[in-house]
Amino acid sequence: MKRVLLALGVLTMLFSTWCFAQSTDPSNDSKPASSNVPGAEYPRIHSDLRVTFRLKAPDAQKVRLHLDKDYDLVRDSDGVWSVTTTPQVPGFHYYWFTLDGVNVCDPASETFYDVSRQYSGIEVPEKGVDFYHPKDVARVELLGAGGPLTFTRDASGLVVNLPEKKPNEYAYALKITPK
Repeated sequence: MKRVLLALGVLTMLFSTWCFAQSTDPSNDSKPASSNVPGAEYPRIHSDLRVTFRLKAPDAQKVRLHLDKDYDLVRDSDGVWSVTTTPQVPGFHYYWFTLDGVNVCDPASETFYDVSRQYSGIEVPEKGVDFYHPKDVARVELLGAGGPLTFTRDASGLVVNLPEKKPNEYAYALKITPK
């Protein structure tokens, strides 16, 4: 009987350790949104398209997120508010926080102008689609100028050296061919 109880005790300890070892950290299957400002870890998009938002506002009494609907955020002991949403539809979404009744943009997100005001924005990627991901560039041409142009890539994007002679007076049209 003692052996059975001992075995049950060991199994219970192992099982409870395994249960507690399962991460409740919302970042475990997530990655920062492409629309975050450089260096910002949140918002984070999970593999099932839920999104976790965080905002440090230690003096706030109530914080809400407006995305596809309104979500109440929960405050931790350090004054960081957080919420994980329901799965979102892939695509671009405007959102904002409401701190004690005042709408504010997320300082961790790029902002976008629409309907006469700034909003935070988040791009929820569609699985298997890489249309928006940066690609290596093989060739850049200025239509109407004939021949390829010289170019470089840096942290700000693609830098194209235009010819001294303009092909026209109104607009430039570039043809960028990926590798």
